[in-house]
Amino acid sequence: MAKKRLRMKMEKILKEAQKPLTTSEVLARMHASGYRYTPSVIAASQVLARDKRFVKVGYLRTDVTKGITWGLKEDDS
Repeated sequence: MAKKRLRMKMEKILKEAQKPLTTSEVLARMHASGYRYTPSVIAASQVLARDKRFVKVGYLRTDVTKGITWGLKEDDS
């Protein structure tokens, strides 16, 4: 049940953002919105990767940070 709520919250954040976000940006928005127990970056990446609603848009790598950029899958209907 907890992972289901986590996926629903991540989907809501990505819908509200209207643009792709990195894993750490998704977690930061979850924390700012009052989500009590945010997962680690690795655990959140695994949840995003295993759900078919989320797609990898790109990979961001700078001198300071690196991470996967996530977006929502386009609806065909």
